[in-house]
Amino acid sequence: MYKNRVLFQFIFETYKKSNKYILPFLVMAMYMGFAYTFAPLGVLEGYTMSMVFVICIMTWIGWTFNELKSPVQEQILILKVQSETRYYLVNLGCLAGIGLLVSLFAVLFPVLQNAVNHFAVFNRMITVSDVLNALVLHVLAAYTGGITGAFLHIRIMQNRKAAALITFLYMLMGIVKMGLMEEYPVTRYFMWLFPPVAEFVKRFVNEDYYAAGMVLQTLGVFCIYSLILTVVHVKLLVKNKF
Repeated sequence: MYKNRVLFQFIFETYKKSNKYILPFLVMAMYMGFAYTFAPLGVLEGYTMSMVFVICIMTWIGWTFNELKSPVQEQILILKVQSETRYYLVNLGCLAGIGLLVSLFAVLFPVLQNAVNHFAVFNRMITVSDVLNALVLHVLAAYTGGITGAFLHIRIMQNRKAAALITFLYMLMGIVKMGLMEEYPVTRYFMWLFPPVAEFVKRFVNEDYYAAGMVLQTLGVFCIYSLILTVVHVKLLVKNKF
C-alpha cells in the first residue's frame, strides 16, 4: 500500500507540473459558465449535458495523460513497484482521481451558481439527493472518458495521429449512436461497442428527478464498460513490452 501511495503521489505531481491540465480545465470552466446562463434549466437536463462534457474533457485528459512519462521513466517506476500490473492500475487510479476533481467542479458549480443567482438557475429547488446522484454518475462517467482517452497507449498503437483520430471517432460514435440506431436499426447489433454516452442522455435529459432504478442501471453500464476497457488496456500493456 505504501508503494502504491507514493507512486500515486508521484504520478499526480508529475501531471500537475506538466501543466497539461490547464487547457482542459479552462475549456471546462468556459462551458460551465456559458451553459448555466440559460436559466431556468431542468436539474437533470443541466447535469446530463455536463456529464457529456465531462466525458469529452476526460477523454482529452486521458489522451494527454499517456504523454506524461517517457518509456525509460515508466520502466524505472515499474522496477520500483516490482509489478507492471500494479503500476498501470495505480496510473489509472490517478486518472480516476483527476476525474473526481473534474466531477466535483461540474456538480458543485451549478449549485453555487444557483445560490448566487437567488435560486433562479433551475426550474425547481435542487436537493441533496440530486447532487449526490449527479456526483456518482459524473465520477463514473469521467473515468469512462478517461480510460477511453488513455486506451490507445503508444505501446498499443505507435502511430499517434491515427490513434488520436480513432479515439476521437470512437467517442463521437458513443455520443451520436442513438440517432444512428434510429436511422439504421441494423447498427444496434454493434453499437454497444462504443461508450455508453447517448443511452444515459436519452434516459435522463427529460426527467425531473433521478429514479433509483435508472441511476443503478446507468452506474452498472458504466462500471462494466470501464472495467472491460481497463482490463484489456492493462493486459495489452503487460503483453507489449518496452
